[in-house]
Amino acid sequence: MALMQTQLIVPFEDLRYLSITCGNCLAEVTIDLADTTHNPNPNQCPVCLQEFDQASVREHVHSVTMAFRQITKTKHRFSFRIRKSLTATTPANPEL
Repeated sequence: MALMQTQLIVPFEDLRYLSITCGNCLAEVTIDLADTTHNPNPNQCPVCLQEFDQASVREHVHSVTMAFRQITKTKHRFSFRIRKSLTATTPANPEL
């Protein structure tokens, strides 16, 4: 059985949207990390109005937003490589 490696290469700037799923009602909030005209940090779920915890959500959203903005401003290119091992007997995943 042969082992093959496939990779999905994602440029960092393509990771522009961050989604948060509410732990209470499972509604999803999507944030555009590149948008500097709005506050990217939601205080509460827009559906059930459950407040997002400062430490577990808002601080992390702020950190990710600032990192995204700093990294995408540089002249260097960043990307993520996602590996998936496939065996010769397994059909290739058409989504890759």
